[in-house]
Amino acid sequence: MITSVAENGYIRHRFTGVVDADQVRDWYATLDLTNEATSGGIYAFIDYSQLKSITKKAMDLIVDVQRDARDAGLVRVAVVVNSGMLQLQTERLARSSAIYNVERYISSDRTPNWEDVAKAWLIHGIEPSAYRGE
Repeated sequence: MITSVAENGYIRHRFTGVVDADQVRDWYATLDLTNEATSGGIYAFIDYSQLKSITKKAMDLIVDVQRDARDAGLVRVAVVVNSGMLQLQTERLARSSAIYNVERYISSDRTPNWEDVAKAWLIHGIEPSAYRGE
């Protein structure tokens, strides 16, 4: 399941359970990238903290969504992952769509305050590594 909610200056997209291509198509149909971009750029909080799996076809469609968001004015993306494998997959998708430079990855397993860290990147541009002492 994919749900989207406008929050304070960004859109939070929550992916839960098993996500397939039909769900990604339905989600994409509800996005209004033009409206988001005209209000100062697109800031996206991608919450994979409760994602169990995502199909290959769904991942391919996500690359298309990412490219469209990039072209519409994507500024920053915070991606919360629940495993190292998911982070590697997400990084690969971001490289394919040329948005890797605006994405930051936060582990929900290793970062107790992951929501605050993600919001700090989106709203203030504070690198997540600042919270890890890197």
